[in-house]
Amino acid sequence: MCSLSFPIIFCIRSVLTEKNERAMTAYLIHSLPLLMSAVQIFCGDKMAVVAHLVGLEQLGYETELGLTQAVSS
Repeated sequence: MCSLSFPIIFCIRSVLTEKNERAMTAYLIHSLPLLMSAVQIFCGDKMAVVAHLVGLEQLGYETELGLTQAVSS
């Protein structure tokens, strides 16, 4: 599932086991005004990892938002 709710973009991805059970869930959150991204990994209801990616090179650009070129520092 992905959502384009300007100015926040978020995606949710699940990793399934061979038995089609959810092993992990990853939340990818991008804030365009803050030029920041975060990744959260959950195992069940417990947060296992959180990472913040800060910088223009991580966000790049989105043609859906009408941006026509890559953001560069």
